Amino acid sequence: METWPASLPQSPEASGYHESYSDVRVRTSMDKGPTKQRRRHTAKITTFNMVMKLTSTQIDTLNTFWDTTLGGGVDSFIWKHPRTDAANTMRFVSTIDVGQVVASDTYQVVFVVEELPS
Repeated sequence: METWPASLPQSPEASGYHESYSDVRVRTSMDKGPTKQRRRHTAKITTFNMVMKLTSTQIDTLNTFWDTTLGGGVDSFIWKHPRTDAANTMRFVSTIDVGQVVASDTYQVVFVVEELPS
C-alpha cells in the first residue's frame, strides 16, 4: 500500500482541521415507549477535514499522488493520524480544492480524508 508523500506536510494546519466520527448506531421508533437503539456495526470510520498550505511544487506532488499513485483518488494509503500520530489506512473522501493565495507561491489546499477500520 502506498504512503503519504514525504515531501508534503505530515500534519494539517490547526485552523480548519476537524475530526468527526461515524454514527455506528441504528435507532428504531417503537409504537409506544422510547426509541430503541443498537449498534449497527463495530467499525467506526473517522473523517478528517484537512487544510494545508502548499507551494506550487507541493500541489503538483499532491496531484500526482492523487492521479497516478491512487488511481484518481480511489485507492487507500498509509498516513499518520493527525492527532495521535499512529499510522492508519486512509482514503480521500473529497476532491482536492486549491484555494486562496496565502503568500508568494503558497496556496491554501482543502480536502477530506477518512480513516478506514483496521
